[in-house]
Amino acid sequence: MKFTGQQQVDYQAGSKRRARLKFMGQTIKNVDATDTYPHYYIYSKPGLGKTHTITEALNDSKHYVYHMSAAESMFIFGIHLAVLNYNVPKSQTIMVVLDDAENLLGTTENINIFKNMLDGSRSYKYSKKLDSILSSMPDEIQEAVSAHTKSNEIGFTVPTSRFCFVFTSNIKLPEYADLNRRMSAAKTTRTMHLLAIRDRVRPVEFDLNEMEIWGWIADTVLTEKVCSETPEEVVLEALNFTYENWDSLKTKSIRLIQQMCDEYKQHPDNYKTIWEMDYI
Repeated sequence: MKFTGQQQVDYQAGSKRRARLKFMGQTIKNVDATDTYPHYYIYSKPGLGKTHTITEALNDSKHYVYHMSAAESMFIFGIHLAVLNYNVPKSQTIMVVLDDAENLLGTTENINIFKNMLDGSRSYKYSKKLDSILSSMPDEIQEAVSAHTKSNEIGFTVPTSRFCFVFTSNIKLPEYADLNRRMSAAKTTRTMHLLAIRDRVRPVEFDLNEMEIWGWIADTVLTEKVCSETPEEVVLEALNFTYENWDSLKTKSIRLIQQMCDEYKQHPDNYKTIWEMDYI
């Protein structure tokens, strides 16, 4: 037993919640694009490694797995889809993991594109002229996009019927109960659009309390050997430090423990002082 008393209780609570995420990773890797609801939206607070956990689970998936940062524009996102659909054998399901998905769901226009991708027509459509943009791109991209254009249409269309999308996000999708709250007309409209996304995915939500977050981080650090080059007693010391100063920490994440262990390696004689100055 690494911890005692309430700290052990909090550790076990966080570990249990994290185990559910790992279980979901194993579930998602067996999803097929022909399933009624093949898409997932995974929410938790930032810094808990949810994208890494899901991607790791998908490593031995039978599907073609592609990780994409959602910091891209919707146009570049569509280019990625065209290249994938063009190059990946038609017999394979394409699993796209979208990190920081809230960035791509930032506008009503983008949400409407996603609604069509996830359900209904199951396609991505870009409806603007391509000539000047496409000409500056590599030949292999031009070829892939050209394969998704029609002579009588502007832009390009990518069928997404063989795609499964896994959104990982630090922002929770709204629930129908949220419509009962007083909000502006614009916010009400956005909420309704995001509810349409919720209806098209399987939401997996981790509403963790503060000590469950600490337990989740501690479980990740200890079971995944995140700081394997640091003596275990120092790793435990770092975890105890964060537990005791939780409300005063400037940041709360797995990376924080990694940084604290790096401080130990660089300054073994005064790392505790550095922890106190830099992290609280």
